[in-house]
Amino acid sequence: MKKLLLSITAILAVTLTNAQNIYIASDSAALSMWVPYDIDADANNWTIENLTGGGQALSPQGWMLRSESYINGVGPLTPDNLIISPSIDCSSNASVFLTWGAGSNETTASTYFEEYYSVYVVNNPATLLSGTYPPAIYEGALPAGAMMDWKSIDISTVAANQASVYIVFRHHNCTDEFQLYVDGIQLTSGVLGLEEATVEASAYPNPANSILNIETTGAANTVSIISMDGKVVSTTTMSGLTGSVDVSNLTEGVYFYEVAADNGAIIRNTFVKK
Repeated sequence: MKKLLLSITAILAVTLTNAQNIYIASDSAALSMWVPYDIDADANNWTIENLTGGGQALSPQGWMLRSESYINGVGPLTPDNLIISPSIDCSSNASVFLTWGAGSNETTASTYFEEYYSVYVVNNPATLLSGTYPPAIYEGALPAGAMMDWKSIDISTVAANQASVYIVFRHHNCTDEFQLYVDGIQLTSGVLGLEEATVEASAYPNPANSILNIETTGAANTVSIISMDGKVVSTTTMSGLTGSVDVSNLTEGVYFYEVAADNGAIIRNTFVKK
């Protein structure tokens, strides 16, 4: 059956408190270091894809990990695909939190969004490749289409003070949906909460060429532009519920914009500089 992609807008809010970055994977350079394994040997596996443009339903966009349970022209698949991060050094971190977003480009109305996946954190991925899986830190189906479902989990019991930590995503236990996307993979030391913020923020145009406009649902102080390696590029004062940032000098690619609200909430999302 032909899958139809409908264009909608989604606003995602991430609330951060006292968090320090250990590792971020959100661009092509970082995501290409992840190693895919076609466990079911059907010649279909995890890839990375730039989801920017083309009338995509999923927001935010940019580079993402992708695995399929249906391919146009091929038909339904029953995936069992693993993708494993590079070794991440958490040896100097007494607490470690893992954050990521997962979503489908299908809308909820299409009913083809219920991709199922599991997430593992291990110190040696060889056991997974032999078919022995530890307890997943998360597993389940996507709750809705055309949105990123954000998770943040304390993985200190397996990752804190460890010199070698691997994050593993497994797409499995589903068939005849469409595509699973994973993005915004981040390890932090400190508390990172993803409860819905009392203030939401959106940015337009996205992609942006010269000016990025910010709108919030509550009063905000500043908006910062942050590169994917965690460096603050600029900080601009907000005026009530709005702000404008000159991004004309940025190199093309995906960036975070981070809004500091008056109520203490920090809302972070991505935009594309074209």
